[in-house]
Amino acid sequence: MQRQSQRRNVPRRTAQPRARVNPNTPNQPSTRRRKPLPNRRKRRAPATGDAALRLSQCARDYAAALADPVGGPLACLPIWPALLTRKFRTFAKGQANTGTNGFGFVIAQPWFGSMSDQVVVQSTDANFTGTTAAGIVTVGTGVNNANSNSDYVAATFAAGALQSQFRLVVGALRVRYVGTELNRGGDFLGYCDPNHSSVVGMTPTNFLANTETVRSAVNQKREWHMLTATTAISAERDFQTQATIPSAEFMGFILVPPTTAVGLPIDWEFYGLYEATGTQIRGKSVSHADTHNFEHINTAANNVITRVHTGSGVERMSSILNTAAHGARAIAPIVSGVGRVASAGSEALEALGPLFGILGL
Repeated sequence: MQRQSQRRNVPRRTAQPRARVNPNTPNQPSTRRRKPLPNRRKRRAPATGDAALRLSQCARDYAAALADPVGGPLACLPIWPALLTRKFRTFAKGQANTGTNGFGFVIAQPWFGSMSDQVVVQSTDANFTGTTAAGIVTVGTGVNNANSNSDYVAATFAAGALQSQFRLVVGALRVRYVGTELNRGGDFLGYCDPNHSSVVGMTPTNFLANTETVRSAVNQKREWHMLTATTAISAERDFQTQATIPSAEFMGFILVPPTTAVGLPIDWEFYGLYEATGTQIRGKSVSHADTHNFEHINTAANNVITRVHTGSGVERMSSILNTAAHGARAIAPIVSGVGRVASAGSEALEALGPLFGILGL
């Protein structure tokens, strides 16, 4: 009986669970349930620049030409009509200074840069007798005219049986100080009229009354201060003849010296990029249309580079593309009807594509 009671008091041995191998800790048995591995997939950052917009090659070349009119690609306007055109660049260079009354300027009419017999830039020298009160004038002592080095003349684009036409892609006017370090100082007042109206007759006060005017100081780097003109007005996007283009100088710099006696000697350069078509035009190449991205690029450029800017073309290109991508994201909820902004410019444009087609944009 005693042996039986002892046997009853012995605890029963329970079956031990089978050891499992945890793949996260090799050669170590574990009885715990395996936890799911964390999702280690790298999240893709929102696209920026041309990746966000998914630009076609023609739109990318157009953006690069706006960012660097001096050395960028020979681009066309990526809009309809996409014709066989010759893409060409012209330039004019010179020097300017303030006059005897401490007032001077450099103004340009970019459309005239396509014709070598038309005045594209007017500037003053040290003999200029104009005054701040009189403002910008186009004739008088010390006012100098400059033409571009274009292959064409006004008669090329005159109306007639062999009529040729052209349009402006981008125009740029830039200035930099070239005087002595001892006399370095003063300011540049840069202004490009948004409606491409004339700046003739404007005074420094008139310039400064415009939001678009930038007052940039002559700095130690002696860098270029650039104004850029785009086809901001829809009527200017069509091919033009010599008789239909804007005739007024609508962009320029007023020179403000540190003192009247010192003056403000500068170098100036003008660059124009154009495309021309017609029976008299040789060397034409295929053009393309990317209307959707053209609107984004052109809108961004009008907000970024039509005011005075410095720095490299790469920096301006980045600003244009990122501003354009931001614009694409900003209008996505308005056009698509979704109450939130798309997470990336590429997603926004994919959503906008069919609707742009319906709207005919």
